[in-house]
Amino acid sequence: MQDKPRARHDQAYKAFFAFLRALSDLLLGFVSEFIEGGEEWFARFDFERAERMQTEEIEPSLASRHNDMVWRVPLREAAEGEEYVYVVVLLEFQSRVDRFMALRVQSAALRLYESLRKDRPTTRADWVVPILPVVVYNGEQPWTAPTRMGDLVRPGTRPDVGKRRCPPTFTGDSYTVIDIGAYRGRALPLDNLMSLLIRTELMEGLQEAGRVLEEAWRQLAKPELRAFREHFRGWFRLTLLRQGIDWRALESDMAVTKLAETGEIRSVLDAQIQARDAVLKEEGREEGREEGREEGREQGREQGLEQGLERERGLLRRLATRRFGAATAARLERYLAAIREPDRLEAIGDWIVDCASGPELLERLEAAR
Repeated sequence: MQDKPRARHDQAYKAFFAFLRALSDLLLGFVSEFIEGGEEWFARFDFERAERMQTEEIEPSLASRHNDMVWRVPLREAAEGEEYVYVVVLLEFQSRVDRFMALRVQSAALRLYESLRKDRPTTRADWVVPILPVVVYNGEQPWTAPTRMGDLVRPGTRPDVGKRRCPPTFTGDSYTVIDIGAYRGRALPLDNLMSLLIRTELMEGLQEAGRVLEEAWRQLAKPELRAFREHFRGWFRLTLLRQGIDWRALESDMAVTKLAETGEIRSVLDAQIQARDAVLKEEGREEGREEGREEGREQGREQGLEQGLERERGLLRRLATRRFGAATAARLERYLAAIREPDRLEAIGDWIVDCASGPELLERLEAAR
């Protein structure tokens, strides 16, 4: 049975592909390299008019596959009337490779074709629409399953088609797989949301998590990506939890989400890591030291906590000064001085980012007192 953190992580991962920008970045930045002439073909996709289909409306059995998603994308400069491509995104989270994925893909494609034929008069001029299945796989083992339905047929019982690499047919009997693990150590497309998801999946340790987070807030600073940014924040925490990384050390980092505005994420994160390591080192010393040393350790921990809080207050003051001016920052400082809870400082960091004016920020602070 899937553990709860992993289940929440996978559910949040699927939700990313409900964002049109994530779909276009997946196709343009990754799938295109597997298709001959992919860049030119995808350039015909009118992503602005794309619509996500409700799988239960297409075919009830598709809805039972909770990790499947279907998009209908119009083509620009269609030859006759409106033409579409149906993009079926299948997310594969299980650790074992599904050898019969091609069969599952073809089955879903056939059900989709049957559904699209309903309530449509059939004429000799009718054609079926292209279907582009994409499998996004984040398991630990490399993906080794055949990507074409024909390759599941036992060799020797069919004509040999040779070892040549066959491109997708766009009728659902083959698929393109994006194996997250295969991108470890590779250069990824810049300013691409799929690249950001891959880097997050592959990060190891607190230092790398900080670098990924810094890049995330740089990419997601645009107002039109705000919904994606908020979703990413929750998913990022779940990813850290699943990987066993201490996400608490990044909390104040995430509180001041527009770190691209300050350019200070590295200094803040490094200071927090040093403070945490100092506390862990102190706690690891032998027990049984004299009471005076124990009291000194306790005082040192208190001083370290206060120093960390003061760094966060200072960062919030500087961010407020940049956004709303010195007068608002001076009034904010009186509120910050009395706060010793990191969660409350995180909330104020969000307010500084979200509020449109200094008076709005001060009104929120007053209401929260």
